[in-house]
Amino acid sequence: MIAAVNGAAYAGGFELMLAADLVVAARSARVGDGHARHGIVPGWGSSARLPRIVGARAASELLLTGGDLSAEQALALGLVNAVADDDALVAAVDLLVERLTVPDAATTARILALTRATRDADGTLAADLAREWSALAEHVTAPAFAATVERFLGR
Repeated sequence: MIAAVNGAAYAGGFELMLAADLVVAARSARVGDGHARHGIVPGWGSSARLPRIVGARAASELLLTGGDLSAEQALALGLVNAVADDDALVAAVDLLVERLTVPDAATTARILALTRATRDADGTLAADLAREWSALAEHVTAPAFAATVERFLGR
């Protein structure tokens, strides 16, 4: 899922952004959790996803202070993949989609499943590598894989 952030993404909107695989923000966008400022505990993933993305200390600061970030600050922390001028946000997302073209949907689905599982799990590197190996073993037996190899070899 690709999120395009235009304006403000706080609390639930921020948590939806954290759940996205890729995020493009408008230069004027502001993002932050904000739950603590209102005496509310996050419930849609901020406390689980944010530390995995920005690290425990940065997440604790953002969650406990209810602070917000500019698009540029979010980019520096790894919360967004790109920042675009406000009037070019849709074009920036379209360009990202074009760059993501993969030969088949199965490849895209497997890569996303692997990165999501690693992002969302408390597993070890060994467990993540085993999951990747298993996905590859399944992938290379699929009929579409032979066509992918032929295209790669230029046949």
